[in-house]
Amino acid sequence: MAGILDQKQRILDTIITKEGRRQIADGELRIRYVTFTDRHTFYTESDRGDGSVESADGRLFFEATNRPQDQIIFETDNDTKMLPFAGNDIKIGYNGKLYKDIVGSSTPNEELIPAEISVTAELIDELLEGSAQNFRDQKIIGTLDRLSETSSFTITPNYTQFAITNSTPFTPGEITEASITKVESLHEDKRLQHLPFYKYLPPINQEKPGQDEGEPLGVYAKLNQPEVMTINELEMQLVNREVIELEFSETSQHNNIIMQFLETGIGEIEKLSMIDFGEFPSDDPYSPGKRVFFVGKIFTDDDGMSTYVNIFTVILE
Repeated sequence: MAGILDQKQRILDTIITKEGRRQIADGELRIRYVTFTDRHTFYTESDRGDGSVESADGRLFFEATNRPQDQIIFETDNDTKMLPFAGNDIKIGYNGKLYKDIVGSSTPNEELIPAEISVTAELIDELLEGSAQNFRDQKIIGTLDRLSETSSFTITPNYTQFAITNSTPFTPGEITEASITKVESLHEDKRLQHLPFYKYLPPINQEKPGQDEGEPLGVYAKLNQPEVMTINELEMQLVNREVIELEFSETSQHNNIIMQFLETGIGEIEKLSMIDFGEFPSDDPYSPGKRVFFVGKIFTDDDGMSTYVNIFTVILE
């Protein structure tokens, strides 16, 4: 339980939430933005008639504490398993199992969605609304952008689908089935070769006087796939793949967005893994840079190696 805030010593109170502590323990905490909230107080117009508010000096305020609303997006553990999430009536349990509050109950009871019931679009919408409501419950203080024509966020179209046929997404002659053990592991995958940890770095001796670099210690096979260097090279690899364009018809000037890809199944939900492939320069005068993301799943092969299977390629222009 939170204590009473000592106003003589602290006018701002901060804590690391339960979700933040989990990310610290996993070495995943990355602070990118800082927000402020005034949800702990309220405003009352003064009797002076000048539009000012009454002073809050005489009120008691409680210290910051953990709340279920502190978790806004769906998180996964190191094994890509969904972590529990509490939003509206639909909740996520361990391993992505879905729960639903029992309507009309006077006590907080929950029932597991039967395994034979497929997760529908309506259930997903309710789950996403819970995530959005958690964000709204933060009561974050914001600034109205006077130079922006809109403060909304709209995607056009808001629904689409990919065609799965005998010729799409794979053309005749392409590999349509493969064993996970035969697919390149993470350290060999071209989608990770832009990261220093995954680059081909054979050991070398220290350079001698007059040498630019040291001599190799031996001959080491290069097992990883060739690195994709340009956006044109990447787009060539996507030839004959179905392309769907989505437009941010209404958005802010900064386009600060969060993307999540969810796969639904029978009574459960799974969050797909994303690889940030970085930003590539382009010749388009209206879009000088293109940000690329890969969306897929991580499997463990028979040798215990992690393997990434790409499903979608997302290009933000």
